[in-house]
Amino acid sequence: MHAALLTLALTLPSAATDEADWIEPDLLRDLNQVAWLSRAIGAELWPGWHDAPFELLLVRAEDELLFSSAEVGADKHLLEAGFENLGASTLFDSRLWIRPRVYDTALRATFPAFGGTPTIVVGTPAATGLSSARWVLMVLHEHFHQWQTRDPSYYAGVDALDLAGGDESGNWMLDYAFPYDDAQVGRALAELARATRVSLDSADPADADASPADLAQLLAAVLADLEPADARYLSFQLWQEGVSRWIELRAAQLAAAYEAPTTAFERAHGADVWKREAAAAEERLHAGLEGLDLAGQRRVAFYSLGAGLAAVIDARNSGDDWRLDYAQQRFALLGLLRD
Repeated sequence: MHAALLTLALTLPSAATDEADWIEPDLLRDLNQVAWLSRAIGAELWPGWHDAPFELLLVRAEDELLFSSAEVGADKHLLEAGFENLGASTLFDSRLWIRPRVYDTALRATFPAFGGTPTIVVGTPAATGLSSARWVLMVLHEHFHQWQTRDPSYYAGVDALDLAGGDESGNWMLDYAFPYDDAQVGRALAELARATRVSLDSADPADADASPADLAQLLAAVLADLEPADARYLSFQLWQEGVSRWIELRAAQLAAAYEAPTTAFERAHGADVWKREAAAAEERLHAGLEGLDLAGQRRVAFYSLGAGLAAVIDARNSGDDWRLDYAQQRFALLGLLRD
């Protein structure tokens, strides 16, 4: 683009666009549900939820749609990345951009794709193999990653973990050589997972066979038996991915309890869609804890375990106290396990 035209494109305000012109009805309904739930339950779901920008790149078969809140004049990099501005969008208080597809259609991730702002990069429900309801919860999971990484000190903290081994791409978070096949480590984590499930299954938290202090003792023993770097990786994954998985469960529970006029999403999927999804998410969590298999599940095992620990912590703490402490005790759930 000629420099003068580029400057003009950056300074002209975006006219409103009709998302229906660009997004198929079922997908638009799912996106609207993401935006609606984020606004309706966000403050109760997590303090500071709305502090994180909702940058979202939707990867379709032939193209990619980007919802970006970047202000006019700060998005030269989007034009240079091949995007065309379609105008202002009511979804996520953003502007809508489009370009030919670059990323995999099944991707589910959050990273600084454009500039320094963490962006959710996600395929459609069909491409990711998820139902509409689970897809909505997955996007909220990814938005929590945006909240986790909103503070620039997050990246300094990650660097201080000293786990990258020279990898600057961030793939070490997925590929780190944790001792997944160590039978002793697997047994210890399975014992912790089962104790966490027992704690969650107790009708009266005060009568649980595994109190938060008991779980803290078990977790501390697991960490002490690991190599220091492996212990840091486990703590990081439980803190980052485990709590993000718990966000899915809690979002479904809050959506099920929210009293509001029925949305188009609920009309399409049933008035009790969130009640059903909350029950299914809880069942998946309990099954994941009871059947935790480190060698078979690898890194995915940390999702259920971290989510279960977060659920125990939340059940034993009223208000926002633990969620406020969560940001201060970065990369460690151990200090949040208290009676």
